[in-house]
Amino acid sequence: MSHRSGWNLRIDWFVIILNALFFVLTTFTQAMSRKKVEISEKILIIANKKLAAQIKEKEKLSAKLLEALERVSFLATIAENIADPVISTDNDSNITKWNKAAEALLEWKSDEVIGKNAAGLLKVNYMDEGRDLIFEFLKGKKRSWLGEVI
Repeated sequence: MSHRSGWNLRIDWFVIILNALFFVLTTFTQAMSRKKVEISEKILIIANKKLAAQIKEKEKLSAKLLEALERVSFLATIAENIADPVISTDNDSNITKWNKAAEALLEWKSDEVIGKNAAGLLKVNYMDEGRDLIFEFLKGKKRSWLGEVI
């Protein structure tokens, strides 16, 4: 019997040690889970702050864009309703805008001339400057020119 009680004693100690290890591992796992949650919360807070900053920046850009659109709309209304002909072209001299005054003076509707090359429809007086000089000027920072249709 003493032999068996020795084994029982060893098994009891083994069970106690296993239970202690299980407790330590469980406690460690729970602590690590809490740490992961804390780290996750910190990451979410940082991400939320960055997202809030991006939203503010986009709101500022949206406000600027809306303001620019309002200015363009205002200028487009002026160009459409002004008594003088207003003709706009792209960099290749293709007509992009032809207002009502241009229709009345030149007797072409805007849908007849939009997309056509202005040089083929209009004779432009370049005053003392040559055509090439004017186009070089237009390629620079200032992209406007005042001239008359002859």
